[in-house]
Amino acid sequence: MAGFWAPLPTPFTDDGTALSEVRLARLLRGLLQRPIEGVVVAPDAGEFWALAVDERKTLLEAVLREVKGAVPVWCHVSSLRTATSLDLAQHAERHGAAAALLMPPLYGVYDDQELFEHFRYVRQYLEIPLVAVDPQRRLKEAVRRRIVEEAGVEFAEPVPWLVELLQTEAVASSDSFQAERAVCTPLAWTLEGDAQPNTMSRAWLEAEVRWRKVGAARYGKWLFASHGLDLGPPRRPHLDWSGL
Repeated sequence: MAGFWAPLPTPFTDDGTALSEVRLARLLRGLLQRPIEGVVVAPDAGEFWALAVDERKTLLEAVLREVKGAVPVWCHVSSLRTATSLDLAQHAERHGAAAALLMPPLYGVYDDQELFEHFRYVRQYLEIPLVAVDPQRRLKEAVRRRIVEEAGVEFAEPVPWLVELLQTEAVASSDSFQAERAVCTPLAWTLEGDAQPNTMSRAWLEAEVRWRKVGAARYGKWLFASHGLDLGPPRRPHLDWSGL
């Protein structure tokens, strides 16, 4: 995974009750004009927790139809049930996704062996790569090593200096920053007309700090709307987002 991968907000109809394939097509056509390496379906910014399993499958199929192989498509398959994550990952594999992304379960108390088995079980039934992400740092270092060494799962690691900037909200005075590795949260970057691969502007970093305060789902919808691309509202429990 190298370069910039665009996490896709999930476009809904005006009342938020259904996916909007028309809005999705507009979103993807705009993103594919940018120098991105690929797209990620149903990540945090895509409100995966607010989508039913059949909606997540429909969304992925729609993205793959629209992208038509122009860039690789990764699918976020995290859920509270290991079996559901496996179902989503196998569906992604059958339909041509390049890889599946999996987080530890977001709710519940699990011991180290249970967390390890969550990843190992999904990985053993897949041919495409399974990539672990752990934004809440729920996995101990020893468990992470076992997931990599024994289960054959890759880890998507955050860029250390970017994490430090976002955590401290210390945005340097220079106008641009060089990305040494992949960055998978380029919501603001994808909309900057003068953006170059592997370069992030000060405005990009300031935007990243902001969305982490209000949530990726609400911020993503507001950001694209502010640039003239209406993706519909976020789903409840999010309510008003227009004034962010």
